[in-house]
Amino acid sequence: MSDWTNLVSALLHIVGYTLFWFGVTSSEWRSEIGYSYGLWARCDDTGCISLIYENTAGYLLLVQCGIAGSFVLLTVSVVGVAVGELIRLCKVKQRHATRANYVICISAASG
Repeated sequence: MSDWTNLVSALLHIVGYTLFWFGVTSSEWRSEIGYSYGLWARCDDTGCISLIYENTAGYLLLVQCGIAGSFVLLTVSVVGVAVGELIRLCKVKQRHATRANYVICISAASG
C-alpha cells in the first residue's frame, strides 16, 4: 500500500491546487470574504479600504509571484516523484512477470 502513497499524494496535491486556484480567482469567493475590489482592497457598504500602502504594490506583486512559483515547483516535484514511483512499480511488475514466464518455460522444457 505504501507504493501508492506518492501517486495519491500527487493526485490530492493537484486537486487541492486546482480548487485553491479557482477559489482565489473567482469573484464569488472574493465577495464572500468581503473583497469586492481585489485581494488588496476591502470594500463594503461604507466604502473601500486599501490594505496596502502605495509604495508596497511592487513588493506585494513580487510576493504573489513567489508564492505562485513555489506552488508550481512543488506541484512539479510531487508529480515527478509520483511518475518515478509509477515507472518503478511497472518495472517491478514486468520483472516478476518475466521471472514467472522463465520458470514456466524451464519447468516445461525439463518435464
